[in-house]
Formats: sequence, structure tokens, C-alpha cells
Amino acid sequence: MIGIFTVVTYIQQKDISERYRQEDAVLANLTRQQEQRLVNEQRIEDQRRAIDLHYQNVYSNYIEDISNVIYKQSLNQTIFANEESKMSYIRRKTLLTLREIDSERKSQLFIFLHENHLLPNKNAPNTTISLIDADLHGITIRSPITGPYYFDGLVLKSVNLVNTSFLNCRFINGFLFTGSAMSHINFHGSIFRSIPEYVTLPGLDHGIDFGCSEKDEHTFFFEHVSLDYANFKDSQLCGVVFRNVNLSYANFTTADLAWVEFISQTELMHSNWFDAKLEAVSFINSNLSSATSLDVMDEGIQQFSNVVLPNGTWQFKNDIVINGDAESDVSYPLF
Repeated sequence: MIGIFTVVTYIQQKDISERYRQEDAVLANLTRQQEQRLVNEQRIEDQRRAIDLHYQNVYSNYIEDISNVIYKQSLNQTIFANEESKMSYIRRKTLLTLREIDSERKSQLFIFLHENHLLPNKNAPNTTISLIDADLHGITIRSPITGPYYFDGLVLKSVNLVNTSFLNCRFINGFLFTGSAMSHINFHGSIFRSIPEYVTLPGLDHGIDFGCSEKDEHTFFFEHVSLDYANFKDSQLCGVVFRNVNLSYANFTTADLAWVEFISQTELMHSNWFDAKLEAVSFINSNLSSATSLDVMDEGIQQFSNVVLPNGTWQFKNDIVINGDAESDVSYPLF
């Protein structure tokens, strides 16, 4: 009996030891995994900080360099032969820097250009730089609580503006956006309107109605740009022309449009017009197929000409032609 008891006890102790060994192995493995995870997380954080430091260094060097060019060079003997060569240098430096920094610092750089009157301006082309081929995707320009940003005569040609935001900004005295990628751009709460000479800029934000009318020149142009999924919610557009623009899925909810033209094969499929206020708006050679919340009998619509209506019918001036389902999904069907 003693021998049997001894054997049983030995077997039990062996089982217990094996179980402890397995538990220790599992615990050791979990510990190694946790340590490896912490090492990986630390490595990722170190990489993130290194990248962020690189972005900051590139941006800081740019600001220092351009500030010296703008201010210190004017006090001493300039290294540039003329103003044109100076602007050319600033442009090259700007384009190269934009390719190396993140969206946050691109936004800061854009504001730096704005505050130093370097953004391309159609009213002062010889004292500003060109941003053709600039990479501005993902920037966010949000007006501060102290007052909105005013962009006077802004010109952005062939610029990457995908996923950018201009929130509660003021575009005044015309602009030209042409040949640019602007998908998913956000103009929420922004105003596009020329300002009479007798009105000071702060007046624009005190509820003054400038009386957008037919006499106002069409000086705001979106031409040959991609504005699909653009957001114009709560914006005010006066005298804006959309010429050959892709505005598919654009959002004009609660926007105020006066003397606005959508012309020359502008695509407005699936656009949203919920509670938008229209005054003297024209749709010419455009496609409104599947647009929502747009009342084609709205008295604020001045003209329909050669247009695919939301229900898929064609409007030729004052005549409506039933088009059928086969034509309702055609992009740019009219020439």
C-alpha cells in the first residue's frame, strides 16, 4: 500500500509540476508579447516624433528664409536682380516646401503667404507668387474668432486642393480657380462677394445686404475643376460662375445663391439643394440628373437652357422633352 501511495503521490506532483511549467511558459510568452508590443509602440512613436520634427524643421527653415527675403533683403543690398527674380525664388522655395510637410503645416504656410500678401492675386499679379502645381491637399483654413480671413482676388491655377477646407472665409473682389483638383473641398459658411468701395471690410460680417444684382460683374470663376462632393452649406455666392465643372454630389444645403451661373457642361448629378435660396440662378448646358430638393419651378431660377433636369428629362429653353431612363444617367450629354 505504501508503494502504491508513493507512486500516486509522485504522479500527482509530476502533474502539478508540469502544469506549473506550462503556466510559467504561457506567462513568459505573454510577457514577451507585451514587451514586444511596447517596443513596437515606442518605435512607432519615435518615428512619428522624428517625422514631425522633420516637418517642423522644414517649415521653420522656410519661414526664416522667406522672412529674410521679404524683410531683411529690403533693408540691405538685395541678392536678387529684380522683383521678378525674388518672387521666382519664393515660388520655388514654396513649392518644394509644400511637398515635404504635412497638412497642418501646409495650412500654416498658406496663412503665412496670405498675411504677407504673397498669395496669387489677379488684382496684383506682379507682386505675388504663382502657385501653379502646388500641393495644398488637406489644408484647413478656419477663420479665427477674432474675425474672418479675407482673400482678395485669389487665383489658384492647377493646384491640388483635394480635401481642403475654407471655413467661414471671405472671398472678395473676384477669384479664379481653374484646372485644379478640388474634390471634397469644404466652403462651409464662406462668402463669395465683391464689396462696394464705400463699404469697409468689417461690414461684411454685420448682416449688411450689399444687394447682389445683375449689375455686379461675374468675377468669381470656377473653370475646368473637379468639385465633386464639394460642400457649400450655409455659404453665400454672388456672381459666381461654374464653367465646365464637376459638381456631382455637391452640397448646397441652406446656401444663398444670387446671379450664379452653371454653364458649359457643368455636372450637377446628385447635388443637394435642400432649403437653398436662389435668386437669378442660371443653368445652361448642365446636367442636374438625380439632384435632390431642387424645385425646377422656383422663381429664383432665371434660366434653364439645354439642361438635364433632376427627373431625367431635357429642358431646351422653355420646352421640356421627355428623355426616358436611358438618357438620365449620361454625363455631359449636351454640347
